[in-house]
Amino acid sequence: MPKQIFKTLELTTLLVALDHLEEYGPPAALADLYAAPGEGVYLKYVPDAHAAALAGRLPHARVAFKVPGTRGRSREVRHVFNRAAVLHLLKFCFPDEPDFGPYLRTLSSVGEKYWKVLDADGEPIPRPKRGKA
Repeated sequence: MPKQIFKTLELTTLLVALDHLEEYGPPAALADLYAAPGEGVYLKYVPDAHAAALAGRLPHARVAFKVPGTRGRSREVRHVFNRAAVLHLLKFCFPDEPDFGPYLRTLSSVGEKYWKVLDADGEPIPRPKRGKA
């Protein structure tokens, strides 16, 4: 498979996969990302049309990522989806592909200081304070 898997995926195929997910797939609800960052994934190298289709049909969170090594206040906002739902979509679209790891990234693999969940207005939602043990 190419590095940019979504370049080979037609938008209509993705829309059919989204219909299949709604009918037969796992629940697409997104857990609290601060409590369970391993349940949230974002897609690498996704075209704008595909990202808009996914964001329009699946529950998601907008997450701001700090871009290390840049000057100033550089941040990138990405849509984060339920891991099981995204894997279901990819397996439907690419049944012969054995591993989707190179195309996804879980929030748990990104340091906590580099990302924040955004509210509807684009403001960061404060991370809950950890209890003392």
